[in-house]
Amino acid sequence: ACPNPFNQQLHLFWDKKIYPSAGKLEIINSLGQNIKTENLPVGVNDYIINFSPKIPSGIYFIRLYNNGKVIQTKINLVK
Repeated sequence: ACPNPFNQQLHLFWDKKIYPSAGKLEIINSLGQNIKTENLPVGVNDYIINFSPKIPSGIYFIRLYNNGKVIQTKINLVK
């Protein structure tokens, strides 16, 4: 994920060899609450997330689910 920390927009990218098919992306806050869920189509290996101005600064986690695998990364939203 870059940039990290970020302000309103975050660019995610991953290796198609590891995650070749459609999947699901979740953004979770530090309290474990789901902020956003996106279904990703087949062939996507990068994604841009635009955060609402209403979402406060803080630590968030991004989870990418695909074929029973999960990748999680920590991101820092700074306003």
